[in-house]
Amino acid sequence: MIIDTHCHYNSEPLLSEIETHWKNSLSHGVVGGICIGTDINNSNIALQLAQKFSNMFATIAIHPEEYTEQINSILVGDSFTEETVQNILNTHTKEFEGLLNFALAQDNKKIVGIGEIGLDYYRLKVKGIKRNLVEHAQKQIFQNQLELAFQHTLPVILHVRDQADRTESNAYYDTFNIVSKITSQYQKEQRPIPAIILHCASGPKDYIQNFIDLGAYIGFAGNVTYANAPELRQIFEMTPKEKILLETDAPYLAPNEKKGQVCEPYFITETAKFLQDKFQINLDIILANTLKVFPEFQKVVQ
Repeated sequence: MIIDTHCHYNSEPLLSEIETHWKNSLSHGVVGGICIGTDINNSNIALQLAQKFSNMFATIAIHPEEYTEQINSILVGDSFTEETVQNILNTHTKEFEGLLNFALAQDNKKIVGIGEIGLDYYRLKVKGIKRNLVEHAQKQIFQNQLELAFQHTLPVILHVRDQADRTESNAYYDTFNIVSKITSQYQKEQRPIPAIILHCASGPKDYIQNFIDLGAYIGFAGNVTYANAPELRQIFEMTPKEKILLETDAPYLAPNEKKGQVCEPYFITETAKFLQDKFQINLDIILANTLKVFPEFQKVVQ
């Protein structure tokens, strides 16, 4: 049995044929899935789909690239103000808090996490006031969502990306510093700490190890099968077996045999087989990990 911990059923081209994709997944031994939100609209759709399909749950989030694009659009030229950027952040924060309260108040509650959230500096310019504004904005909204996840003890799904050779203002280490700070605070106050998941993990090995030491789970998708991705397989090998999760990130990152195609959710079975064959990983361990992070699936596997 496999549970897909990260799938974008709420995005095209999957959404328009959701019934077909969901049935295909179930027929291939995928017993459940988590539909991941990246903005207010598709987070709403994720919640709706989770209400429709009994074995599907949802997360909600504002992905860093969503508001970065909006902020970049107002930074053209020199007429922008910090107040304008702050107004965008305030609007996004208010909308997200409203959606979270709605999701938590549903009778048949299907929200199981907040994500994908995080920092993404991959397309940011190296230096300058505009970069600083965007970076600050990303950190502020990330921290706001992270604090809400901790307050409600909801698992956190992290999206983190940066240029491999960037040493200053690095998204990987900035993310870790933000997460470790709030984790330390909650530990000191003896408050429950939600699970942290590095979605589709990448980045420097010491950054990955820092998160493993913090107790994080590491999610692996179809790109772990790519011939040109030995660093991802190295991350897999350094991850304790009890911290491994499986995901598709569909419709993205189809496994190697179908690279370049739309990643259909049932392709997760090919990623699972690859990991079984190459690393002799027991899929029952990964299932147990998933149930520990998302106990809502207990009724699905009984």
